[in-house]
Amino acid sequence: MLPIAIMAVLICAGYALSLAGLRRIAGTFLSKAVFYGFLPIVMFHAFAGSKVSSDLLAVAAISATYAALASAAAVAYSRARRLERRRAASLLLAAVFQNSAFLPFPLALALYGTLTVCAAYSLTIVTIHYITVGLLAAAYRGGGSFARRALAELARIPVIPAGILGLALSASGASTLIPDAIHEMLGVVSKVGVYLSAVAVGAGLPRPKEFRRGGLSLDEAYVVLWRHLASPAVHLSMALPLSLDDLAFKQVMLESVMPPATSNTVVAFVYGFDVDLVAKSTIISTVVGLLQALALALLLG
Repeated sequence: MLPIAIMAVLICAGYALSLAGLRRIAGTFLSKAVFYGFLPIVMFHAFAGSKVSSDLLAVAAISATYAALASAAAVAYSRARRLERRRAASLLLAAVFQNSAFLPFPLALALYGTLTVCAAYSLTIVTIHYITVGLLAAAYRGGGSFARRALAELARIPVIPAGILGLALSASGASTLIPDAIHEMLGVVSKVGVYLSAVAVGAGLPRPKEFRRGGLSLDEAYVVLWRHLASPAVHLSMALPLSLDDLAFKQVMLESVMPPATSNTVVAFVYGFDVDLVAKSTIISTVVGLLQALALALLLG
């Protein structure tokens, strides 16, 4: 379908800029601009312009429950394989925490004309993601208590307070006080942001030299298989009994097939985890995820 083809082109454009030696501009600068500038506006606008419904609460519950189940599975796998701590940490991050905003936001907007459900899912799992990063950092690097490190990581994520503010305005009815002109302006900025995020995904993907040559290891295969077989099955098993409306169901399933977040590679570099595992599984999973998104769009309509 055309929207997914456009996303693929934008991702490839970002990756080409990175390979051409422009990663500092196309990757680091653009990713920070989107993450710290555009995505908070996207998150705020998505919630402030919608009603807090039972479906959004159900989607948040699905996101949190999925994170718990996926984390338990990753820990069990790591213990069974007796993985060293840094590799186990990387496997958990890559398998559990998908690209919940940069890639699904533009896809949802292009396919369904709204991204509110994806925003609710993303707000929940991003919060859990960065609490987990803080806990892992405290456990493996030290430098403070678990709680303090987790809070320090959360304090650096502007999409969280932006989403909470949007939800608060919507729930209280105060969002109706925002002039229509402001809503329209935020809508335009949001659209620019979600499409720039696709370029940022490509620019943030690991380059070939960042991981060793060779085939897919068993641990990397676990990440890919979890993301694209187990994750959709887990989400489907939770979404069906809740009788979500059609739009919410489609966006939950879109989130379920997304690849690992590219930020996991940065986290692995910073904290000394296994970069190779995260990098290789992210690249392979991004290709598979786009194909699955196309299949879902054709299957679900």
